[in-house]
Amino acid sequence: MRYYLISLNGYGGLFKKRFNDVSLFSYVRKDNFDILSHAGRWGYVSLGRTLEKAYYTLFDSESDFPGEAFIRGWKYIPKEGKTLFLGRFMAQSEGIIIEQDVCLSENEMRELLNVLSENGKKFSFFIKDNVPILIFQQDLPREEVLLPDNMKGKNFKQYLYRNQELESIKNLILSSTYILENHPVNRVRQDLCEIAGNILWLWGMGKQREAPDIAGRLGKDIFCLSLEGKALPLPEFFGFKRIDDITEATDNALIWINSTVNKKDNYSIWLRKFEKLDSQILSEVVKEYRKEQCRVLFIFDGFISPDIEVKNCWVPFFYLPEKTGGIHLRKKYKSGKHLLKTLLE
Repeated sequence: MRYYLISLNGYGGLFKKRFNDVSLFSYVRKDNFDILSHAGRWGYVSLGRTLEKAYYTLFDSESDFPGEAFIRGWKYIPKEGKTLFLGRFMAQSEGIIIEQDVCLSENEMRELLNVLSENGKKFSFFIKDNVPILIFQQDLPREEVLLPDNMKGKNFKQYLYRNQELESIKNLILSSTYILENHPVNRVRQDLCEIAGNILWLWGMGKQREAPDIAGRLGKDIFCLSLEGKALPLPEFFGFKRIDDITEATDNALIWINSTVNKKDNYSIWLRKFEKLDSQILSEVVKEYRKEQCRVLFIFDGFISPDIEVKNCWVPFFYLPEKTGGIHLRKKYKSGKHLLKTLLE
């Protein structure tokens, strides 16, 4: 028996967006999914408001979530670093965020971070996938702040850290607004009529911790596959072995398949991505299903970005058991962990 968890980041939008009063999902060519859908059940699950925490809590307690900064950079973080933050260069005018993601090169980021860190005295850093991860030696208390993709048009000062023990982080953000404004990197960008990155926002606080033994807890081999062909930080942290073809997985395995839409793409590209999943992946799943050799859980979430907080935690899921009939399934699951248990038990 194989168990498939198919997480589709942002694809929940295909049910909300409509054309000619019909959901966009109805326009997808999905022959293999249609075969599966005749035997399964639809429902809703409450995932949570942020991508990495939502999927972390399918497998482990939310209280043990080590933070987005640690999840994304755990392979590269020195052991002496105690508190981590993700960084984002944005553009602000009189305190209002006018651009929440200024496209800087890695060299530009390094120059700006070097001056803010006073050449490593205040913090160290590295850049992974064009995202800075800042490392502080102090063991700072946890506090969540607004994620950067939710900040456009807002006054950032209303969302600064409030805990007194995080005053140094708050001051770093505030000081970045005047230090970066006249930095040579931004002066050149202004001369070229490009948006200047004149504020550094810190969020996603992380703390170091050991990965839980997910394979041992579940009693299964664990594998992950990304439709986009890139490494997925959370499954890798959990110990999922990366594969490029589901036939590489063993029996009695949980196979986590992920696909993510790009928020900048138009909806026709979103449709084609699901069609790719249907033709390349689900064609093999259908073969196993017909032999009663697999169970499948699809989650159509609303996360079009890992750096956005969604308002609606309830997202559609589709569950397919190995046999038709006799499905004991609730229509709504308040806990994603309980839904995953239904897949695996």
